[in-house]
Amino acid sequence: MTKTRCEVYSRIVGYLRPISQWNEGKKAEWDARKKTTKRENTGVSRTKVRFTEKKKAKAKPLPIEVTQDEYLEILKVGKFMHHKVAFMLSFESGLRISEVVNLKKEDIDEGNEQIRINMGKNSKDRIVNLPLSWRPHLIKSIPIKCKQRALQKAFIDASITTGLKARKPKIHYHSLRHGYATESLRSGVDLYTISKLLGHEDISTTTIYAHLCPDKAIKELRDKFGKR
Repeated sequence: MTKTRCEVYSRIVGYLRPISQWNEGKKAEWDARKKTTKRENTGVSRTKVRFTEKKKAKAKPLPIEVTQDEYLEILKVGKFMHHKVAFMLSFESGLRISEVVNLKKEDIDEGNEQIRINMGKNSKDRIVNLPLSWRPHLIKSIPIKCKQRALQKAFIDASITTGLKARKPKIHYHSLRHGYATESLRSGVDLYTISKLLGHEDISTTTIYAHLCPDKAIKELRDKFGKR
């Protein structure tokens, strides 16, 4: 056996000796390494437990919508024409309040009965229908001569006057847009089309309006259930 092999075997034998036979420096180093490894393993296990905890699901209340009759009441008590036009654009065309105040005359195509929304939410453009109640003289109220906060206050004041605020305490300006979606669904417009008109990125956002129209779902069930 060569000298090199002897050295190798002697090293192996040295590794296999009991720890008690190691010198004190090696033993201390081994003990310190074991403690460090144990702390690291404990930290990993705690991290795993932390990430596996289940999050509580957030409650998703149904949106508060304005019905067609309530919308007509609000229009009657509106103080200024530009307020009424703003309410009309949100309820009959589904515009957000930010889109209403940023609307310009050139965005309205009366010939094709369309409105172009430029740079809506998430910087997306879209085309929606012109309100069914639209008349040519209403173009004089565009652009809307007030800011978002003033428009919100005008809607709340009208809701208080009509008693709508007492019946629906959580009503707000965006409820007009909810009313547009709900009335469209009740009229037979499919959810995909409504989602595009509202400018939703995901159709799952639009499906919540189906819960506001249970009569439509019940009627469809009665018409089709058990008739295979």
